[in-house]
Amino acid sequence: MQLTVALAAEEAAGVRALRLLTARGHRMVAVLSDSGETTAGATVAAVARNAGIPLRPGSQVREPAFAGELKAQGAHLLLNVHSLHIVDPEVLAAPTLGAYNLHPGPLPERAGLHAPSWALYDGDETHAVSLHRMTATLDAGPIAFAERFDIGRQATALTVMAECVRRGLGLVERLIELAENGEPVPAHRQDLARRRW
Repeated sequence: MQLTVALAAEEAAGVRALRLLTARGHRMVAVLSDSGETTAGATVAAVARNAGIPLRPGSQVREPAFAGELKAQGAHLLLNVHSLHIVDPEVLAAPTLGAYNLHPGPLPERAGLHAPSWALYDGDETHAVSLHRMTATLDAGPIAFAERFDIGRQATALTVMAECVRRGLGLVERLIELAENGEPVPAHRQDLARRRW
């Protein structure tokens, strides 16, 4: 089944997610990004523009009116890959299969920003990347997939984040495969009592 997808994305992870979705032949109704043109390499905006995908400001996910556009386009999914805008609850409810966020940390333990840096600061020996359904409460929705990995002694925030991106894109692909086949997406409820910021 061809999916209709909106993608809110930034950074290299967003570029890779966009390329994954277009390579699988899905209909992209919008890419929401604050990235601009640069001579340093590909940006989400540049990849979207080159693919002829409508480009919107990343902040548009904050606007309730965007929910109506997603519904009118018949959006199945809204994916958030490294965009820092908090999505309006009406926008979260608009896609028929849901809105999902790729979070670079284990949930519920490492909610919020800079999870790889905090893991290193606290001396964690393992870390994880999580793909969860977005809800009005930040980083609190049911987890579809997560993958844990060891942190080496020489790890930096950059190397941990790179591993989150590498493994996280595999989680996004798993979600897409389930949606393509009309299969249910896992939804593991978080125990928010274990949450750390």
